[in-house]
Amino acid sequence: MSVVPVSTVSVATMTAVSVAAMIAVSVSNTQTVMT
Repeated sequence: MSVVPVSTVSVATMTAVSVAAMIAVSVSNTQTVMT
C-alpha cells in the first residue's frame, strides 16, 4: 500500500464518495416516487 501514490488514493476516495452520493440521491428519489 505504501507504494501507491497519495494522489491515486485521494482520487479513489473522491470517486467512491461521489458514487455513494449519487446512489444515495437515486435511492431517495426512488423512495419518493414509490411513496
